[in-house]
Amino acid sequence: MRIFSPKQLLRAIVFWLLALQTAPAGAADDDPERQASDLRVPSNYAFEVLRNGRKIGEHRIMVTALEDGFQVNVRIDLQVNLGPLPVYRYTHENEEIWKAGQLVSIETKTNENSREFKVSGTQTTDGFQVRGLEGEVVVPADILTSTYWNKETVARTAMLDTQRGLMFTYQTADPVYDADNSGQKYALTGDLTIDLWYDAYRLTRMAFDNNGALIEYLPFDTES
Repeated sequence: MRIFSPKQLLRAIVFWLLALQTAPAGAADDDPERQASDLRVPSNYAFEVLRNGRKIGEHRIMVTALEDGFQVNVRIDLQVNLGPLPVYRYTHENEEIWKAGQLVSIETKTNENSREFKVSGTQTTDGFQVRGLEGEVVVPADILTSTYWNKETVARTAMLDTQRGLMFTYQTADPVYDADNSGQKYALTGDLTIDLWYDAYRLTRMAFDNNGALIEYLPFDTES
């Protein structure tokens, strides 16, 4: 077996580092699997939704790599019962296409107690054009959505309401570390009031008040 001197080993390490630096630009950037993994969101990520501690449904986020970006699909399915009778029903489906860190299109449909909402939007030269409850509006090209999976949400002051196609404006308080939930807790106030928890990269929990009831989103393992 050949034994290398310290000088030979050092030269080999330098050559290896230079090879990494001179790899073809975009070789990794064009990899759709890498782009999807950079979201720090598992491809099958889900919350169970609780109302005052009782499960009323699920909220799922699915990320799919595309050739030049990624697709985010959101599905929310909720039902509140009074005894054996359903008194509230809510479903929401959302498809987002992202390229180069920007939302390029969105299509959503919502049914809230038989009242239907639809939102569609696409990136244009003037900004992101949205068609929703109030007709067509143009919002900033770098707008984020009210699906909260992107941690950048807490660094912004506005987002697109994916149910109605309107703009939410808000402020975010300084984060507080919550050891029980293994993440940073951010309190958003303004057009919406909600607490969001994130670990280093992704959403781990949500909570808000709805007409005096505590609504909580807690993650669960979709493989179990």
